[in-house]
Amino acid sequence: MAMSQHKSSGRTKRSHRHSPKASKKAPANPRLISIQLLIRVVEDDAFSHILLNSELAKHADLSSTNRALISRIFYGTLGKLRTIDCLLGEVQPTLFDKSSLSVLMVLRSAVYQMRYLSRVPTHAIVNEAVKCTRLLGEHRAAAFVNAILRKVVEIAEKDFAFDTPYDRIRYGYNFSDALANWLLAHFEDAEAIAHASQLEAPLTLRVNRSLISREDVCQKCANCVPVENSESAVVADGMTGELRAMLETGECAVQDLGSQRVVEAIGDLSALPRRDGKCYLWDACCGNGGKSQHLIELANLTPDLSVALTASDLFLTKIERLKKRVERGNVAVRAVAHDDGEAGSIVNAPFSCVLVDAPCSGYGVWRRHPETRTLSDGKDLEALAELQGRILHNASRHLMPGGLLIYAVCTFSAIETEAQISRFLAEHADFSLEPVQIGSELYASGRAQLMPHRHQTDGFFIARLRRKG
Repeated sequence: MAMSQHKSSGRTKRSHRHSPKASKKAPANPRLISIQLLIRVVEDDAFSHILLNSELAKHADLSSTNRALISRIFYGTLGKLRTIDCLLGEVQPTLFDKSSLSVLMVLRSAVYQMRYLSRVPTHAIVNEAVKCTRLLGEHRAAAFVNAILRKVVEIAEKDFAFDTPYDRIRYGYNFSDALANWLLAHFEDAEAIAHASQLEAPLTLRVNRSLISREDVCQKCANCVPVENSESAVVADGMTGELRAMLETGECAVQDLGSQRVVEAIGDLSALPRRDGKCYLWDACCGNGGKSQHLIELANLTPDLSVALTASDLFLTKIERLKKRVERGNVAVRAVAHDDGEAGSIVNAPFSCVLVDAPCSGYGVWRRHPETRTLSDGKDLEALAELQGRILHNASRHLMPGGLLIYAVCTFSAIETEAQISRFLAEHADFSLEPVQIGSELYASGRAQLMPHRHQTDGFFIARLRRKG
């Protein structure tokens, strides 16, 4: 089926006419909030999770049901964007050239609800869409939105038969044209990767075994089951009051299994080299501090080991959040703002172990951030690889002889993974790869690539390197 005429709005396309501002402040309408968030993802080139969390924080009056509805419509529309556009293109082929972004997002969110939220009556979806169109200041388009959606009702559940892998990846699995081409050019199992990357990610948690056993967590929360070949991971079929309570106390933390594997790749902390009897760890590019917290938990499980952890990130806001989280640990922690892409000193260097979870394309977390597969043009890989190389080089300078360097990225592009490590080794003769244990599997090459369709985790690349002593 030829679908090339149906173009989705994306980060690299700004062909829509300017969307007018709302004429007055709208009430806390969950569907309107979802539409406004969808507009901002495109207009501001923003990350979905940051936008959503920021917006929900502004609406303390929203019920948990409405918060869940906002999240469902927002993420669902982003994740099914191209399938939705196929339906809209069927009823109005010129829609994407003549409509404002506001009108397009009203229509897209309504079609998502028609096709994927079966409990919501169709007439209610149409009425709410028309109402939101007016609240967005698009009064003249209200009748148009009503007419389009009443046509969509007739084909809302249509099953499309896409004839080629390219169209199946684009419209069946909801990928941008550029990323569909990239997958097909680089992977024999491109369709399997695409399929797995558009499924809903499981709710995986890391149990803080220094506070509670995994068995006790599963006993307290009947909806939790332990993950095989992991000491700390559990999977829950949804968030409950009991789990929220354990998140507050620090007994559990939400973290994908692939991300947990990065810290597990370090192995036994007591086997690391020490300075003045102490083990010095550096979590470079620490982000919100999930891996730092994991390191603290592992250190607390080794009471005879004295540990000092330095956690750094470029953004001060992330460091402030981290400082609040690490207060629960008994390890000496220094959280500092630091540009790891620039040469310079870092507190507590040299280190026994440096963990570099570098900024990357994020292809391994497509299922959590749908806008990065439906709207991305995939043209930033070279720039990201250059930044990663600088970070890796600068981090390696602060490692003591015999120290361990863990490099990780949540992606699977060769330039950011295998090629990155090959370049690093060619330029750093004092480093070598050594076998890395990931779950029950030993990777003798020192490099492991986790994939959603094979390992049921986010896509993570992990390399274990040792500085010669």
